[in-house]
Amino acid sequence: GGLVQVFKPGPYVLLGMGMPIIAVGLFVYAAAPTFYGIILGCALLGLGFGLANPGLAAAASLRTGADAQGATAGLMQAAMSAGFIFGPLGGTALYERGPLLAVSFASLCIAAAAAAAVIAAFGSRRDRVVTEVGDM
Repeated sequence: GGLVQVFKPGPYVLLGMGMPIIAVGLFVYAAAPTFYGIILGCALLGLGFGLANPGLAAAASLRTGADAQGATAGLMQAAMSAGFIFGPLGGTALYERGPLLAVSFASLCIAAAAAAAVIAAFGSRRDRVVTEVGDM
């Protein structure tokens, strides 16, 4: 939290930084041959989620009007809760088919989410530029 308060990056910067760190953390965690490798993977996951989660919440809040922010926050929390419920069930089913299948699938999902965050960030910048030019 301290770095975010000092540098004040925007939500898409947080997502763009956090999601790739999560993907790397998942890979390190899955491929770690030693206990210290697992610890490193967990540390990277913690750092990545610590960056991405506030960015996700802020991006969702900024993309909605003032009258819909409460509903958006509730929907975001519901989606995260569903992930905590269904994620382990799906992960276990994938793990039964192959030990690296669950982590590979999770890494693929994180990479897709990172790509979506980058696309949204560039779309947001374009919208902002058009708004500024229109205001002139």
